[in-house]
Amino acid sequence: MSLNQIKMKLLKNKEPVDIGSPQYSLRYRARFDNPRDISYPILSALIGNADVIVMLNSGLFQNAWQGDVHPIEKFLNRIRQLELFHTYRKTPQEKNLSFFGFQTQRKKKVDVEEIAVYVPNQVWRESFREILPLCGARYLVTKAPMSVSTFMNGILGLSEEEISTMFSICIFDLAPVGQMGISSKQLDQKQIALCLGL
Repeated sequence: MSLNQIKMKLLKNKEPVDIGSPQYSLRYRARFDNPRDISYPILSALIGNADVIVMLNSGLFQNAWQGDVHPIEKFLNRIRQLELFHTYRKTPQEKNLSFFGFQTQRKKKVDVEEIAVYVPNQVWRESFREILPLCGARYLVTKAPMSVSTFMNGILGLSEEEISTMFSICIFDLAPVGQMGISSKQLDQKQIALCLGL
């Protein structure tokens, strides 16, 4: 689907709660049969000719996936097939237990998995569409090509401030619901709208 066929609305968020909050929200009509058909052209317009780092964090969708294979495991298998450079870690965290949607004071330990994948622009354009994560992913658009191995070794430990400085644009996409959060220190709302053809 071409970008000009997609209905989108770009809104400036009220003052962000913290440095990790998006400056802008982009709403678009998602397709339930294949959300990638809508999300991919939008992301491609924002990424342009740059490389991108795709990040997944299971803490954002713990126990909220369908199917037998965990989204991170499925994604990891696909990027290994493409022989993309990636880094992975699993860390224990405490989460409040909930009972019928109400938070309790009891906590349980869960393993949170994180993965970051360096995707060169050529790979993005030629073969990434079909493996685009649908569980919620973060896309960090590079300012210029970088030393992959040196950079990837520290990507999962970067603060939100470091991320906002090192990358031209940061996007969080939840394709099935048709919404992106966008932040950038380099691009303002007009420039983002221009990238999207709005």
